[in-house]
Amino acid sequence: MSIFDNLDQATVFENSVYFQPGTYIVEINACKFVQGYKGESFVIESKVLGVNSDESDAPKVGQIAAQVWNASGDKREIARATWLGFLCAVFQVKKEDYNGEQWKNISAEVIDDNKLKGMKLFVSVFMKKTKAGGDFTQHRWSVPTQEQLAEHGVE
Repeated sequence: MSIFDNLDQATVFENSVYFQPGTYIVEINACKFVQGYKGESFVIESKVLGVNSDESDAPKVGQIAAQVWNASGDKREIARATWLGFLCAVFQVKKEDYNGEQWKNISAEVIDDNKLKGMKLFVSVFMKKTKAGGDFTQHRWSVPTQEQLAEHGVE
């Protein structure tokens, strides 16, 4: 079997970019757990409704932007913590509000049933230095306030 078999059935992601430093109001398209060539990954895919960024390659209004993080190997625990932090922010709860089985069920609803589709969220994106001195993109998700919506020109 060749990598080019069934190429006509592949999806072309023409309008998808990664978040750059700045703040955004987005509408969730889907949250996914995918198997890719680098292993397992979480993906939060959203449509940009409003943006405040000085970065030239920041996603523009109307584009699809994604946060993607590796969930394989030594990244697994960090990935789980990142996912749980996202869920806590979106549902405005604390980790302790649910037990492990409940978090598993919530994750299934979000990923398998696309429970967050259409939800508007605020995301603040900034760079953080790693222990090795490199740059690492941080995403802070929350439910937007009326002020944040207005600042980004979103009703």
